[in-house]
Amino acid sequence: MAIEALAHRLAAMLAQELSLSDDDREIAAFALHGIFSVSFYLTTLLVTAWIFGLLGSAVMVAATVGVLRTFMGGAHASTAWRCGIIGATLMNSGALLARELQGMAVLKNVEVQLGGALLSAAFALVAIHLFCPADVPAKPITDPRQRRRLRRIARWLVAGAWLPLVVIAATRGWADLYFSATVGLWIQLLLVTPVGFVWSERLDRYLTKLMRKEE
Repeated sequence: MAIEALAHRLAAMLAQELSLSDDDREIAAFALHGIFSVSFYLTTLLVTAWIFGLLGSAVMVAATVGVLRTFMGGAHASTAWRCGIIGATLMNSGALLARELQGMAVLKNVEVQLGGALLSAAFALVAIHLFCPADVPAKPITDPRQRRRLRRIARWLVAGAWLPLVVIAATRGWADLYFSATVGLWIQLLLVTPVGFVWSERLDRYLTKLMRKEE
C-alpha cells in the first residue's frame, strides 16, 4: 500500500473514532504522511548504510543534505517510497565517495582541503543565487518575500555554518566529517540544478516502470 493511501486510511479511522471534521482529517492525513515518509526514508538509509559499513559517513552526508535542503529546496520523487529508495541510494553513494576521497594522497593536505572548502562554498553561493529556492512545480513558492528569506538563510547556512564546520574539520584532521559534509553539499547543489531535476525525474520514471513490472 502506498504511504499516502495508508496515511489517508488511518486519518479516516481517526476521524471516525474522534468525530473529526473534514479539515481536521486532512490535517491528520498530512501529518501521518509526513511521519511515515520520514520514517521510511530514515529506516531505509540507516539499515542499508549499516549493511554496507557506511553508517557514520552516510549519516553525515544525509544530515548535510537535509539541513541545506530545508531552505534550498531541490528535486523530489513522486512518492514517498521512491523518495526513500532514491534518497538512501544517493546518501550511501555519497558516503562511499567520501570514503574514496579520504584515500587520495593529494587530498590529505590541509591547504588543499581548505582551498576545496572555499571553492565549494563559492560554487554553492552561485548556485543559491541562480536556482534557490528550487521548488517543485507541484508546490511552487509564490510569495517573493518567502523566496528571498529562504535564499538568505541558505546563503548563511553555507557561509556561516557549513564553511566554518569543514574548515575546523580540515584543521583538526577530522577527515570523515570534512569529506562527508563536502560530498553532502555537492549532492545538494546537484539537486537544485536543472540537471538534478532531470536526473531525478528520469530515475523516478524508471522506478515506476520497474515496480509496475513486479506487480
